[in-house]
Amino acid sequence: MKPWWRGECGMTLVEVLVAAVILGIMATGIFTAYDVSKRLAETARQETKAAGLAQEKLEELRAVDYSALSTVPNPADPPADFVPTVAGFTYRVVVVPNVTTTTKTVTISVYYRVRAAERELSLTMERVAP
Repeated sequence: MKPWWRGECGMTLVEVLVAAVILGIMATGIFTAYDVSKRLAETARQETKAAGLAQEKLEELRAVDYSALSTVPNPADPPADFVPTVAGFTYRVVVVPNVTTTTKTVTISVYYRVRAAERELSLTMERVAP
């Protein structure tokens, strides 16, 4: 006599549960990878925007007369807003004259937030007196 499970077509409950667990593990991995890539893309987007704003501000400062270069805003004040305003981005310009040479070190720092974390990107240039 044949056992009752032999010759039956279909899947047992255990096989269905094992398949469901395997699919669940795979789906979790895929969704986790998607979430991580989405967060990394947002971080890269914000960093690229900050770098562009900093470069733009440095180009503006290159056009300013050497004697007119100064720290903006006052170090005691919060960072300044870009004009026109760029939501979520502020900046600070620090000008440090070099006492041994006729140069000034100009550093622009752009502040922005990515997922509730404050980030800073800084670019520096040297200006030589004419």
